[in-house]
Amino acid sequence: MQPLSRFADGWINRDVARWLRTSGATAVLAEYGPLGANIAPACSLAHIPLVVIFHGFDAYQQNTLDKHKHLYRNLFATSALIVVVSEPMRQQLIDLGAHPESLVVNSCGVDPILFSQADPASTDPHFLAIGRFVSKKGPMHTIRAFALVHQAVPSSCLTMIGTGPLLEHSQALAAELGLRDVIHFLGACSHQTVQTQLKQARAMVQHSLRCPSGDQEGTPVSLIEAQMAGVPVVSTRHAGIPAVVLDGETGYLVAEGDVDGMAEAMIVLAHDPQLAARMGTAGRIHALRNHTLDRHIASLSATIHRAVAAA
Repeated sequence: MQPLSRFADGWINRDVARWLRTSGATAVLAEYGPLGANIAPACSLAHIPLVVIFHGFDAYQQNTLDKHKHLYRNLFATSALIVVVSEPMRQQLIDLGAHPESLVVNSCGVDPILFSQADPASTDPHFLAIGRFVSKKGPMHTIRAFALVHQAVPSSCLTMIGTGPLLEHSQALAAELGLRDVIHFLGACSHQTVQTQLKQARAMVQHSLRCPSGDQEGTPVSLIEAQMAGVPVVSTRHAGIPAVVLDGETGYLVAEGDVDGMAEAMIVLAHDPQLAARMGTAGRIHALRNHTLDRHIASLSATIHRAVAAA
């Protein structure tokens, strides 16, 4: 006899499938793997193609993979197409059992109109970090790197935007390192404030890394935004970042965990504002060519039409 929950799931799937058929939908687009995996059975019953977008934790975090293992197997077998935001994520899903031909790489994009070009050559050695205070963003690594920068360049400062479980730990570390007055924690900020801070930055910094839980980045949108604003980036060779930040051209990339290397790259940009400006300009050109919101939406639209045509 099947568990009661199995029968309940069946009823729900049939009800959702019936609603999908009567809705007139020709395709279903699901954001994140777990949602796609849960709606896949209903889409199969309704004979409606399913397109799923994976972003990061849903492809890497071990608890998520363990919880949805059997659902992911069905998702990979029945979905029309699966969108990933980086080539490393594509390989990760292949390793998990997805069919290579069902995977489409579509990097994130931002609206260029929202980001006027900054002038890093005219700013003080002011570094900016934007993102949640979580392990995969590496805020503690960024702070330790900046501590070395401040020793070499006493006029430097760091502004960190965002909230999260590691915020208090990061503030405590800044105080412990004697950096309370030169690291500014702004918390959650409006888009306008982010824009203002980007215009005042010599470079954007983020020490992305893989967590013990397996969680890691997909493609950090904040790094695309920085480059769209004409600000160079110092980050890590992690996940989809090397496709966004061209090492030595639009910024610098170091190995995960290499605090000294990150500090060295920041010091180079602190001492050479003209280099920062050239890298910022190259970053904006790269972002305009490869990471606009229009390009992202056009690619996603083409993927959905492809799924419908093949149904």
